[in-house]
Amino acid sequence: MESKKRIFIRPKSKPFKVMTLGEEVDSLVTEWYRARGEPVPPEDLVGKEIDAAETAEAKRLDAAWAKEAGQIPDVAPAYGTPEFWEYHRAKKAAENARRAEEGLPPLPTKKELEAEKAKKKAAKEAEKAAKEAEKAAKKLAKDLKKMAI
Repeated sequence: MESKKRIFIRPKSKPFKVMTLGEEVDSLVTEWYRARGEPVPPEDLVGKEIDAAETAEAKRLDAAWAKEAGQIPDVAPAYGTPEFWEYHRAKKAAENARRAEEGLPPLPTKKELEAEKAKKKAAKEAEKAAKEAEKAAKKLAKDLKKMAI
């Protein structure tokens, strides 16, 4: 009887997955509890907090490097925070520098915008008052004509 050669077929390997630090911590904690035969308490799975802290730290460092290099970050920080106002001022200064290079006037300040708005409002009120005065003068002239009859 002839013996058949056995051919070993290697099973397909799972694709390599890059794990974050938080995922790796959760995996190791889960493995440790499984080895002891105990259920994993939810408070021991802290991977999400680790990843959130790592992401926040990375953003903070990116902002610090950008500030050091004189660059403006692409994404604005949360509105109202001191970082947001610093970002806003830097962006406006960069825009004014670009406009100066092109020979354009700088962007107006808040005071200039308010003054322009007040000027327009005063002009509109003056125009309205002039129309009312003209209307009153016409009415007076009409009343005087009636009295002169």
